[in-house]
Amino acid sequence: MTVGGLYAGSLLNEWLLIRELSKKYRERMQAGKAEANSMDTKEVLRNYIACMTSFWGELRPKIEGRNDDRIPATFVTEFMKYEPYYFAPPNMSTEENAGDIFKLETVLREAIERLRITIYEW
Repeated sequence: MTVGGLYAGSLLNEWLLIRELSKKYRERMQAGKAEANSMDTKEVLRNYIACMTSFWGELRPKIEGRNDDRIPATFVTEFMKYEPYYFAPPNMSTEENAGDIFKLETVLREAIERLRITIYEW
């Protein structure tokens, strides 16, 4: 495997962790009010947000300032909207910003597809 392939593989592993945390969080939210408000659910949410904002920071140098066929300026603008959460992840868990949690996950998914991180050599 190439060095680039190893790095892409590590990014995919981070993405898979984010997806697992997303599933856990969604399951707990659907389980009912008591489960949704439990300390365990809050811990899952903190980990989920921490992983996503960290992953955002890892992808940022590959996205910021780009304007090409794969990563147009419109996508860069959308991606960069989440920069404040990188510096203050707890702000994402406030009631007014809660909708951004799943939007960030969607933007991260699009970023790894646009960067072709899901396609690498073994």
